Amino acid sequence: MPPNRKLVPVPFHGYQKALQESENKFRTLVEQAAEMLFLHDTDGQIIEVNQAAAKTTGYSQDELRNMSIYDIMPDAQERKAKEIYWDKLKPEGPPQTFETQHRRKDGSLYQAEVTLSKIVLSDGNYILSLSRDVTERKQDEKEKEKLREQLLQTQKLKSIGTLAGGV
Repeated sequence: MPPNRKLVPVPFHGYQKALQESENKFRTLVEQAAEMLFLHDTDGQIIEVNQAAAKTTGYSQDELRNMSIYDIMPDAQERKAKEIYWDKLKPEGPPQTFETQHRRKDGSLYQAEVTLSKIVLSDGNYILSLSRDVTERKQDEKEKEKLREQLLQTQKLKSIGTLAGGV
């Protein structure tokens, strides 16, 4: 502690106010995040979500909190997800990122890039899942590949024409 600073007792209500302000700040950060945030337990039960998750999936936040992550990930089987993703995560270890499909409330599917982290809270282990809809990016990549293939085909035809013209 710096030599000129003294510890000043803070009244209990001051701690409550500081705690409330801190909670409000972090809730705002989570709610305003552009990426979808899902917090679920190791059985897949969704505990908490943000506005981006509700907006993208078409479910309300309350509906999502009463669902399992398997309701959103149609290709995930409970045992498979646990074995492949969740059991391998370590709280201090690196997050795991992969692509999968998610299902919206209307039944439509979208490509999602998901990053999972295991977190330990006072009441147990949880999985923090940050997801983003990458459908548009995937479509753009397919379009670029298609254009690249067309360019290569055009270049081949041009080469054949030049070769034929020289003969």
